[in-house]
Amino acid sequence: MSDVATDAPRLTAAVRVSVVLCCYTLDRWPRILAATESLLAQSLPPAEILLVVDHCDPLRERAIRELPEVRVLDNDGPPGLSSARNVGVDASTGDVVAFLDDDAVAEPEWRGRLASAYADPAVIGVGGQVSPVWESHRPAWFPPEFDWVVGCTHTGMPPEAAVVRNVIGANMSFRREILAAVGGFRADLGRVGSHPAGCEETELCIRATAQFPEGVICYQPEATVHHHVPNTRATWRYFRARCYAEGLSKAAVSRVTGAQRALATERAYVRRVLPRGLAMAAASVNPSRGVALVTGLSATVTGYVVGRYADRQRDAAARARLLAAVAKVTPLVLALGLWLQSLRSVDLAAMTDLGLVSVLPTTYWAALLIVVATVPVLIHRDRTATLLLVAYLAALILILHATPAVLYDSLRYGWAWKHVGVVDYIVRNHSVEPQVGGPFNAYQAWPGFFALNAVVVKAIGLPSALSYAAWGPPLFELAALFPLRLLFSTLSRDRRQVWLALLVFYLGNWVGQDYFSPQAFAYLLYLVILGVCLRWLPASHPDGRLRWWRRWLGRDLPSDAPPSPSQRRALLAVVVLLMLAVASSHQLTPFMLLSALCLLVLGRQTGPAWLPAVLGVVTVAWMVTMGRTFLDQNLYWIIESIGHPGANAQAGLVDLSRTSTDQRLVSYADRGLTAGLVVLAGLGWIRLRRAGAPRRGAALLAISALPLLGANSYGGEMIFRVYLFALPFLALLTAGMVYPRAVGRRLSAAVPVALALVLVAPFCLAYYGKERSNYFNPQEVAASEWLYSHAPAGSLLVGADAQQPWGFTHYADYDYLFLENLPIRQREALTRSPMAQIDQQTKRHPGAIYVMLSRSQAVYARYTGVLPAASLTALTSALEHDPFFHVAYRNPDAVIFVRPQLHTEPSQ
Repeated sequence: MSDVATDAPRLTAAVRVSVVLCCYTLDRWPRILAATESLLAQSLPPAEILLVVDHCDPLRERAIRELPEVRVLDNDGPPGLSSARNVGVDASTGDVVAFLDDDAVAEPEWRGRLASAYADPAVIGVGGQVSPVWESHRPAWFPPEFDWVVGCTHTGMPPEAAVVRNVIGANMSFRREILAAVGGFRADLGRVGSHPAGCEETELCIRATAQFPEGVICYQPEATVHHHVPNTRATWRYFRARCYAEGLSKAAVSRVTGAQRALATERAYVRRVLPRGLAMAAASVNPSRGVALVTGLSATVTGYVVGRYADRQRDAAARARLLAAVAKVTPLVLALGLWLQSLRSVDLAAMTDLGLVSVLPTTYWAALLIVVATVPVLIHRDRTATLLLVAYLAALILILHATPAVLYDSLRYGWAWKHVGVVDYIVRNHSVEPQVGGPFNAYQAWPGFFALNAVVVKAIGLPSALSYAAWGPPLFELAALFPLRLLFSTLSRDRRQVWLALLVFYLGNWVGQDYFSPQAFAYLLYLVILGVCLRWLPASHPDGRLRWWRRWLGRDLPSDAPPSPSQRRALLAVVVLLMLAVASSHQLTPFMLLSALCLLVLGRQTGPAWLPAVLGVVTVAWMVTMGRTFLDQNLYWIIESIGHPGANAQAGLVDLSRTSTDQRLVSYADRGLTAGLVVLAGLGWIRLRRAGAPRRGAALLAISALPLLGANSYGGEMIFRVYLFALPFLALLTAGMVYPRAVGRRLSAAVPVALALVLVAPFCLAYYGKERSNYFNPQEVAASEWLYSHAPAGSLLVGADAQQPWGFTHYADYDYLFLENLPIRQREALTRSPMAQIDQQTKRHPGAIYVMLSRSQAVYARYTGVLPAASLTALTSALEHDPFFHVAYRNPDAVIFVRPQLHTEPSQ
């Protein structure tokens, strides 16, 4: 090896390199000139330059006339890049044949750096880096992981010299004797004219290494060329078409070489490179890039699937399978395409009191209806592949829950902003302070979710959780798909009932507790714990004393073979750890889980019987230690609300007489959807009971959250949380209205389709209907950023309500006052004497006072009625005329008033 290294410069110069350029149109003449000039300017000139013209007489004549240093050849074979390259190979005389695209420019050391690798006799081919040169600029949405779309080196390729499976066609070389031995490029693969096909170099590399197993193909990134990318290739249209064509090309290579070799590199790319790309897109708050990653992968996979079956069309059975596969996949591709198109034409400023429903275009609703109507049909057929059903449900989740993340230029929900602030606090202080009171005390006392995200932020090197928090809803909903399927497949023997229940769940989950929050995290763990307990931790012994209970609720549930003792111990350890995670992350979820486990243990659905006791001990221990300060400050109202289920339920309902007509429609939608699912679940339970189908576990779990309604109002949200925790099992019982079918009785697919269509309309109104208050426009975010960058530590920050971007950074430096939390008499007095109420609440505060009033606060106050209708107008007018306050910041959607810190003389 030392001799080779010493002689490398001499061997590099001695290697005769022939360079082949292939071109097909005179329109690229300036690029062809630039390419040839870069070859003539090489520090080690090539032995010859061969320009192969692909069936274009005007180009051939001009090249002969104006490029005397270049040997011009005519492609006398079939049109296409592969055929033209073979002509160049046959005419070359060098030891090595290098290929450069006619719209690429080689760096001066390119030829020498390619040739240097051939000092090793084992090397049969060498490729280099292809750097894109965008005609205008790189689109913000265009992911570097997909630079192969424009023929360039993409993220994920080795940063240093390495052995690879194949090289990029724009910058590659091979020993001429190898090309001759393997027969050159396949003429039936590769680009023809402007048709965006490819993979001819991939197939050749695989074939060469198969024929010469001792040989290797190297990637040498220092051998760089710069590839021109015209504006026509920087469009969504070209991106999708090129990805689809790549899938077709990969399918063609798979037929020739086998899928194992043809897709070896691609599998690693999908497993490692694309997930990192999605994470980086989320970290950089660039949702369009994330959409492009998903679109590119989907288009490529679709092309591959279609291409794999294309050569079997002569066989009638294969043709039927192809048509069936296309029929199943086409609605999915069409829906995703319509959805992506719809996101480009949404005017958020035109949003009315119906929220996003009022501004989403027709293409969005078409995409949603295609998915919602197709999924029940696929479920009804009962033989649909699981992967396809998962793909459709994932598409439904993206359409429903990723739409706000893509459309909004800021984080949704005021609560999510303060959750980001808690993560920020832990990142900077490396600790929590559960003994400190204030509006953030509960988060400091139950920090599990926030501590986990602090670890993520530090590990990835992000500035804050704000980089990815907006993607909480689609991520939590997607993650819930798997424990839900585990639960449903354990509680039901019927596959169609399981999948329909999943669809009903996603069309019934309007509550909006899937955002970046401890509740979403704890709810996911709740589903996992129940799934593990029901599937793999069955009750140990039957209990005759509970036979009446079992007869009333239904038959015993199916279960897998019981785990071995060691597996059971491992599963119990996992469950206990997950219980600890729940108890440390959220105040309410442990009690919901405790109620569910108690009922399951009493109903002999799971074991051991001490599981609820362990959860109870863990929960109580956490509350009396970490939650001590919180309990001291809030125990009085917690005790007062015990035993008042009616009042607790009413506390969360909006007074419809104080809101707009559109908002009344939204409220009717969420109430109707909730009541409708409860009724349908009851009817489903009756039908399952008559059919003798399993229903006991679902019934137990559907009612397990009800006792909590009599224990607490949970800040007016208990009725919504009870519905949320009952929803999975309400969905399963609702699906029991349709499946399983009795033997000999036929059912039309129209029934589950009708059920899905009935649910989707109220869901959209309920889930999207309050987006005018949930969405914060750039002006409101700018006002909050100004507030936290200018307000000195110790200031009192005042707002009408918490529906604003607040607390996301350095929240512990400030005190907070929200007028919605004032006693009702003082809130009602805000209209008559706003400054008197402000002075009464702030007179004892020694620091500066900042009052921020914004569009979203006003909308939230109007929707909920927490403040009198004219109170914010009166307060704004009073602050503008108050001698102690002045306007420090104003934009069209927010205003900040400031009263400087009062300086008082010390008492003598």
